Amino acid sequence: MQLTDSALLRTQAYIDGAWRDAADGARFDVNNPADGRVVASVPDMGRTETRQAIEAAAAALPAWRARTAKERAAVLRKWCELMLAHQEDLALLMSSSRASRCPKRAAKWPMAPPSSNGSPRKASASTAT
Repeated sequence: MQLTDSALLRTQAYIDGAWRDAADGARFDVNNPADGRVVASVPDMGRTETRQAIEAAAAALPAWRARTAKERAAVLRKWCELMLAHQEDLALLMSSSRASRCPKRAAKWPMAPPSSNGSPRKASASTAT
């Protein structure tokens, strides 16, 4: 699998603002079901890490909730823009772990970035670049 941006394939879990391995170092392989090749080796997180992730999410919620709708929308819009900018690599990553066919040039996602007022819109030839 050849990604344009290899940094998109993360082999750690993101918990409480940091990329982490399992506390006991356990890992498991993610295989492409179509050909059996290993796509990546990722942490085999357990009860402890799950609890830490839940606690971190709960601790972060008040600050997120305190943001205005406009501030939250700006964060989500940036996330959308990043996904659209990397859509071919993301399509390759998703398809390789699900045995889906992914053409050399991945099809464009059927959504365009939100309009200036934040409303989603369907992609057209001019917006699905």
